[in-house]
Amino acid sequence: MSTCTRLLAMLAAAATTALASAPARADDADTSELEGLLNENVVVAASKTSEVGTTAPATVTTVTAEDLRRYGMRTLAEAIDFLSLGAVTSDSQHVVDIGARGVLIPNDNGDHMLLLVNGHTQNEPLFGRASFGRGASIPLEMVDHIEVILGPGSVLYGSNAMLGVINVVTKRAKDWSGVHAVGELEPGKSWRGLVGAGVTFPTPLADDPADLTLGVEYYKHDGPAFFYPYRYGGIDGSTAKPYRYARNGPENGYWGGVAKNGYYTRLPSGFLRLGLGDFELNVQLSSFDHSAPYRSRYTKIFQDFDDPDSHERDRRIGIDLTHRARLGTIARLTSRAYADGWDWLADVNASEKAACLGAGDSSVNTCSIQGRGRSRWAGLELRTDLDWLQTSQLVTTLGIDGRLREIKSKVDFSDFDTGRPLQSTQGFIDRNDTLLGAYLQQTILPTRWLSFNLGARLDKETRFDGVVSPRFAAAVRAWHGGTLKGSYAEAFRSPAYAETDYTSTVQLPAGTLAPERVRSVEVSFEQKLGAQRLLFGVFRSWWQDIVENHILSVPEQREAVSRGELGLATFGVGQFRNVSQIDNYGLNGTFEGTAGKEQQLHYGLNATAAIARRDEVGAPSVPLAVAPQIFGNARVAYDIPGDWPTVALATHYVGKRPIDRAYDGGWPSGTYAPAQLETRATVSGPLPLLRGLSYRLTATYALADHGPYVVGAQQVYEGGPEPSPSLLPLDTFRTSIGLQYDFLP
Repeated sequence: MSTCTRLLAMLAAAATTALASAPARADDADTSELEGLLNENVVVAASKTSEVGTTAPATVTTVTAEDLRRYGMRTLAEAIDFLSLGAVTSDSQHVVDIGARGVLIPNDNGDHMLLLVNGHTQNEPLFGRASFGRGASIPLEMVDHIEVILGPGSVLYGSNAMLGVINVVTKRAKDWSGVHAVGELEPGKSWRGLVGAGVTFPTPLADDPADLTLGVEYYKHDGPAFFYPYRYGGIDGSTAKPYRYARNGPENGYWGGVAKNGYYTRLPSGFLRLGLGDFELNVQLSSFDHSAPYRSRYTKIFQDFDDPDSHERDRRIGIDLTHRARLGTIARLTSRAYADGWDWLADVNASEKAACLGAGDSSVNTCSIQGRGRSRWAGLELRTDLDWLQTSQLVTTLGIDGRLREIKSKVDFSDFDTGRPLQSTQGFIDRNDTLLGAYLQQTILPTRWLSFNLGARLDKETRFDGVVSPRFAAAVRAWHGGTLKGSYAEAFRSPAYAETDYTSTVQLPAGTLAPERVRSVEVSFEQKLGAQRLLFGVFRSWWQDIVENHILSVPEQREAVSRGELGLATFGVGQFRNVSQIDNYGLNGTFEGTAGKEQQLHYGLNATAAIARRDEVGAPSVPLAVAPQIFGNARVAYDIPGDWPTVALATHYVGKRPIDRAYDGGWPSGTYAPAQLETRATVSGPLPLLRGLSYRLTATYALADHGPYVVGAQQVYEGGPEPSPSLLPLDTFRTSIGLQYDFLP
């Protein structure tokens, strides 16, 4: 029996057992219906208006604040992996890759999934980057719920929403009342502290009290120390001696050892949400400084081993001001002004003479490569909702979103010891552009058992012609508690400016790039019986014009030299092009619910089985690198009555998957990473006799000790005794203890 079949069998068996064991007495019918209503998830991001998840025009998972606390979640990525349906992340220590329904593109900076915080876009235009790990900079104690919406979402949001939309909704003062202090420790690895408050207070500016929540957090992480197997990198062609991989290291050609200094994070962040009458203000600030000790083909081609001075820093500020007003009896107007700033700093130090020769001077001991970038954007969105019948049965949404953007970037090369420049600035980008999007959505509920959602959006920016993104969805409540739903949607991604404008001595101008496109259809069935929910769905999507950094062949390099685009033919010259297509199909399912007189028992199971194959002209069709075909999660928790703790167990499974260099590394073996099963046990609750003080203890164990990323100097197989690559080592056992003090007024 295949893994896919086993997962589906588990899902079906769990659902059958629960439904069969449900009492059938007539006097339980009303209770069952009431429990179903109480367990309805209300989502906003799918249609930009409040609606129940059952009839939303997409497959939606809602992760609540109680789920985050109960199962010991510490980052947005963990919440996605352990608690959501259809989405999955993969941490390379440099970035957290995110995928959905079998499509995951390594090192894409999260630019195929749109990330929102209270509806505010987080993806920036230089790289299209959105962080789903620690860099998301959202204190989870302040999160009310997370909406994970699968499938193309450009119909309302424009670019980047190809895999879906994730909306993080923070708490209001009533849900986080008082003053709060949080401390959490991973012994020998990390610690964090959070101070925040939720208050309401009267003001002369509005009839209702102002609603304020705010929090300031600091996270620090060092290590653990990983051992990277020694690998011989060969002879440095510029010196005819073996390579040297550290400033004070020997020229012996060996890369690896114990990394103690180059794996760390420093992250101060703050968040504020203020409601004042019809206005709402959101402010977000963060500075994400992080480093990983290894080099790889897709992140740092040159980097000294375990160098703490090789690091990246992302600094961000986001401001969002929203006003909501009612115009007459049928119309509501929502106006939103926003402004964002994002700065990027990357320092990479390399002691290989070949790297320094490429930087401009092979005589220096260590050359330093400094990348600097920044994005600034500001815009205004106006949206009108017209409830024609004043019953929410016929609602028209019209919106327009205009944005001004400034994008700058450069790369400099210098002598690490003296700071002396080694060559002229490369990768210089200095662009200003405009973006304009207009959308129309119509929802129709002709009867209680039938609903339609249809719409389209037109996006136009300076670099590209207009892109239209349509969506059509219908939901039928076929019988009591049962809903059939189907949808068709399209989405796109505008290439990032790092793809269209970046050039260097080994990177040709991109030329003409078209936006990436995806078309998707899905059909799902959902059944509710009291507090139990069963969902099963099938989907298919077609991706086209995927942008990749194409490595030029020797004839292509010669042609570029003849055109004057390249000074000298050399190894590894790249050019961003629309290269490939992806054919993706599969199925997923959920079974979840609660039980007990006071719903003390909580449980859930999510499973996805998908095929995603990359196609390129002149190349064989292959599964996507790093993308799992089978993944899912399961959880169970029990809230012991009284002041006793909540005991919870959550597990996350990812099937075996091709490594990131599976198809271009030439490795004879070891091209698949093993399946991963990660389990977390959590005990949390109030401390007896100490009012307002609570605790949380977690222990996490991962079965596999390495991930799907090739590390080290030997990125490709060039012969030799070791036919398999070195893969990213993982921390297999982690524990943490946290205390939270809530001072309630």
